[in-house]
This record gives sequence, structure tokens and C-alpha cells, in this order.
Amino acid sequence: MDNLETGILENLEVLYLSRCQFTTFEINLINYTKLSKLYLNGNYIKHFNINSNSLKFINLAYNDLQSLPDCLVSLTNLEGINLSDNKISSLSISFKLPKSLNWIDLSGNPIAPEQVESFRKRYKNIKIVF
Repeated sequence: MDNLETGILENLEVLYLSRCQFTTFEINLINYTKLSKLYLNGNYIKHFNINSNSLKFINLAYNDLQSLPDCLVSLTNLEGINLSDNKISSLSISFKLPKSLNWIDLSGNPIAPEQVESFRKRYKNIKIVF
């Protein structure tokens, strides 16, 4: 996945890579200025790292993530992310979400309710589904 041809796909707006059996997903999408939605649900992703200025929505539901991806804070236009049904068990106090984020779905993860409440208090302007 490292070498998507920019010229051929420069007008790409939505990328569906669901159920492709990925275990790792690392890619620089900075040149895909029209790409607004990325679907990676139903894989086996344990490690996720992307770079993009245009993504508004990411679906990472039904993967094997154990923590919130560090790259999220750098996704400056991200408005929503579905992280439901992963293996995320804790929400780090030091973790930062992008200011553009409106909602995050964490349902189906083994996160303690008190951690979710603490996260909700910290990010009052974000709808957190749990």
C-alpha cells in the first residue's frame, strides 16, 4: 500500500479497503487532496498510521487495534471516526484528538466506564458513542 499512483487517483474521494485482511496500515495520503472518506473496517489492523490533510471520516470498526492511533491528532480535517468493536481497553490521559473531530464511536471495546466518562469530560464538544 505504500505506492498508490497519485496521478491516476488524484480525484479519488472515497477509498474502500474493507475486509482486505490488512494487519498493518501505514500510508501517506497527503497528495490525495480530494480524499474525504477511508473505509478499513473488517480487517485485522493492529497498527494504523496515516498522513492526510483531507480525510473527514475513517471507519476502522472490527479490527484489532488495542489503543487509539497516535496519528489522529495530525488529521486536521477529521470530523468522525468509527473505532467500534476493536480491542481498545484504555484511553490515555495524554492522548489528543484533532480539534476538528465531532464524533468518535468506541462502542464494543473493553473500556472501563469510568475511563469513558473521564474522556467525555475532557472532550465535551465531541459526541462519544460507547
